[in-house]
Amino acid sequence: MSLPMSILDIDDLSVEQFNEVLRFARLAKFDPVLAGKSVALYFEKPSARTRNSAEVAIRALGGGVTTISDTEVGLGVRESVSDVGRTLGCYHDLIGARVKNHSVLEELKSVSHLSGVGVINLLSDFSHPTQAVADVITITDSISANPKSGRTKVVYVGDSNNVTRSLAKACSYADFDTVIASPEGYNFSEEELAALRIGSGSVEWVADLKMACEGADFIYTDVWVSMGQEAEGARKLVDLEPYRVTADLMALGSDRVKFMHCLPAHRGLEVEATVIDGESSLVWQQARARMTAFVGILGLMFGGLGEG
Repeated sequence: MSLPMSILDIDDLSVEQFNEVLRFARLAKFDPVLAGKSVALYFEKPSARTRNSAEVAIRALGGGVTTISDTEVGLGVRESVSDVGRTLGCYHDLIGARVKNHSVLEELKSVSHLSGVGVINLLSDFSHPTQAVADVITITDSISANPKSGRTKVVYVGDSNNVTRSLAKACSYADFDTVIASPEGYNFSEEELAALRIGSGSVEWVADLKMACEGADFIYTDVWVSMGQEAEGARKLVDLEPYRVTADLMALGSDRVKFMHCLPAHRGLEVEATVIDGESSLVWQQARARMTAFVGILGLMFGGLGEG
């Protein structure tokens, strides 16, 4: 099986590669596939879970890690994206980057590949693939702990954003059906929806929140105002207020419905505190899975395909 040099979104993987990521993430003993290798992690935007989970995973696989903030680099201001990418490629075997604009990742990828160095998207305005892998790990673990028959329905509530895009693609690969519930103006276009259907799981959009959540096995939401969207904050808070995840909304789901949120969360806005802090919440399982997701991704990229 071929190995991907870079992963900027879920569909940079084939379904076979995606399943291999999940398999490697679950190995009881990790292969030291990063022994003697170095990874640079660049953060243009703040990070808690992504930075910590990536650093722990890299060390667990035997690698070294250097974390770089934008104040040190001034990407695109103090120094061009191209020059930074070529420079980091001189020292490191892989570059992970969290950026404001997805085009920066595309440029990093193009110049880093000249040095034989890959790039992992740690979050951009377009996608968040490492979170999506963690989410599918969380969902499959939840199903394994409480097996069910029939299809699995995942409902994403709120603004159709970078997290939504990668989640829907990952769920499609995993053969889960995704329904995106958002008001008009916050939904993906038909063309964008079609691009999310990369596997056997369906992806649909509806504006009717209650209809979307009927029979849901997993109800997922995210912050209404993401980093860099503060100027739109007041309008989004008004438009998305009817899409708050409440206990009443959760009651429309299946008898095993679980709540998911990628964090950070704002209790009382996108979700009631009683829901995110309640027994049906999987948010801490998701946070824990961030590390194993990185283990799986790095294991695939560096050929750690041994038996579990």
